[in-house]
Amino acid sequence: MLSRIIRIAAMLLGGSLLLGGCVRQLDLDPAREGDPISFSAGSTLLRDDATKAGEEPINGESFTEGSKFLVYGRRNTVTPLLFSGVNVTLGSSIWSYTEEAEPRQWDWSNDPVYYFLAVYRGNVNAQGRTYIPTPSNNGSASPFAVTVDYSYNTAVNSTQEQFDLMMGGKRRTYNDEYRTQPVGLQFEHMLAAVKVIIKNGSAENNPTAIYLTGYHFEHMVVSGLAKVSFDNSGDPTFSWSNTNRLSTPIGVVSSINTTLGKNEAYEVNHFHLMIPQLHTGQNGVNYPALVIDYKVGDLNGTSKSARILLKDILKGTESELTNDHLIQWERGKKYVYTIKLDLDGGVMVTVTTTPWDAEINAETPGLLLPIGY
Repeated sequence: MLSRIIRIAAMLLGGSLLLGGCVRQLDLDPAREGDPISFSAGSTLLRDDATKAGEEPINGESFTEGSKFLVYGRRNTVTPLLFSGVNVTLGSSIWSYTEEAEPRQWDWSNDPVYYFLAVYRGNVNAQGRTYIPTPSNNGSASPFAVTVDYSYNTAVNSTQEQFDLMMGGKRRTYNDEYRTQPVGLQFEHMLAAVKVIIKNGSAENNPTAIYLTGYHFEHMVVSGLAKVSFDNSGDPTFSWSNTNRLSTPIGVVSSINTTLGKNEAYEVNHFHLMIPQLHTGQNGVNYPALVIDYKVGDLNGTSKSARILLKDILKGTESELTNDHLIQWERGKKYVYTIKLDLDGGVMVTVTTTPWDAEINAETPGLLLPIGY
């Protein structure tokens, strides 16, 4: 109603000016009148692969009802923040923040720049979930940034929790065509997903079975600080710092206790969500490694271990092997290791790499993985 009154007044004013022989044009911009700030996130916004050559965007399932992420936002460098760790929740296909009775409003006076950063910490409502990190932000500093701790080695009653840590950011200016539309947040996976498949690759004339007991990783980066901020162009950037490498075993999968006959395989039914890291730069036995524990024949057989340095593993499959070694894990990618044990001597290991996809069930975000069962 107020808007209509203003327009009517403007028309009357314009008419009187015209009658007086002078024409004046009034520029009334409805975008400056205080529309509510809102957010959106969905299947096409979960991961932005536009800058990664040769990869297709990942369009898996959307967020599910009740999904939550934290949003941080500011107008220019004004503090306190406009949004400071506000929960945005999906309900009835609409994202909303309900911590306050009234939503915050766009204020486009003096042509400001808005900055929004968001953190998704997996399904915080998952049954048994106990480790939910609290992000921190640097307020009025430049560039505006939000960080969050991730620890693979968080032990709870002999299990370890992992969750799909995703972060995103968006800048909004007055010159944006859809400046008052919901802020579409593009989340990117901050972790790498790792799976292990173990096969009995013994010769046809060797009838001996392999009794698989378990496996684990050694000398891996297990904790660090994930960060999302803005670069000089206003685009969000993602990085890791303060990483910590642990010498003791992690990702322990014990009590598999499965007999593998010739050419039989055991595929672990979950992914390890790992911090991106290099597999080189260590010395001797301190190189990151995957260790397979097994027995020859059956439960009463001789115990053995195959210790495989990750830096030595070749990319590809057994039939299409390359000469390239996989020396690092990158965020947002999936790595499947196939270990072929030969009781007549030798271990063959290959690894395939693909973008993170719906097979990991992270596109219905919120992945709680028990390890060490």
